[in-house]
Amino acid sequence: MSFQTPEKPTAKALAKGARAFVKDNLYYFKLYIKPLIVPIIVSGVMTDIFPAFIKGQMIQFIYMPILIFCALLQPYLTACFALSWHRAVLLGPKPEHAVSPFKLKPGEAGFILAFFVVGLIPLIISGVPMALTMGAAFVLHRPAIAGIAALPLMVLMIYSFILSMRMLFILPAKSVNASMTWREARQVSRGLVWKLFASAFFWNLLCVLALYACFAVIGVAAVVIYGMPNPSHPFNLSETILMFVLVKLPIIALGMYLTAFNVTILSRLYQWSLQNRPLVVADNKDNRS
Repeated sequence: MSFQTPEKPTAKALAKGARAFVKDNLYYFKLYIKPLIVPIIVSGVMTDIFPAFIKGQMIQFIYMPILIFCALLQPYLTACFALSWHRAVLLGPKPEHAVSPFKLKPGEAGFILAFFVVGLIPLIISGVPMALTMGAAFVLHRPAIAGIAALPLMVLMIYSFILSMRMLFILPAKSVNASMTWREARQVSRGLVWKLFASAFFWNLLCVLALYACFAVIGVAAVVIYGMPNPSHPFNLSETILMFVLVKLPIIALGMYLTAFNVTILSRLYQWSLQNRPLVVADNKDNRS
């Protein structure tokens, strides 16, 4: 897809084009997910089903390390899929774009690292100060500290969110092994952050609400058929497996679909910026969003 026009694509056009691209390439969507299916299922089993086998204090020594490992594994698998899909959008969908999480090719580790760095930006810039502020208010028994710091922390959180969205533009470049610095990513993203947000937000929200509406229907049907669950009796193994199939797997599937949708929009905006503002990467004077 080419954007040889100085006018920015509209949010509506970007969202519509992204939905169409994913729909038209469902074969490659399944192909790129295929190498990730086993680790995704294993991760889900270890976090959702495995606790049904362990009781008492053993859960603290066995389950917590597993939970931490799976918490890192899941975004890693998402990064592998995002890398495949960036390539599909920018270079055309091909089988060789599939990324194996067990054997990264040269250059792919750079994308994975950048993916995690971008994700950590809000945590470092706003999460750490927020935790320190809340901790100080608790230790010193001064709740007013949290109240005084609320507005600056909110501003910091918004800034970190915008900065991380600007840094996202380095990912399409990394996916095709193009040379781009973090400073250049900010320049390429100039004026496109809100376009990216507006294009992706409403479809993401609609899909999530639709999924939870389905969960609500299933929940009501379960109550009607089986009655209210007893909070004092946790799910047994068969019920845990059923919940994993009916709840966790659809959430994972929707997450992968929305990743493809969002990556498509990001790659299109990156492509438009390079095609219509080729000198922006070399311009160090204007870093405004």
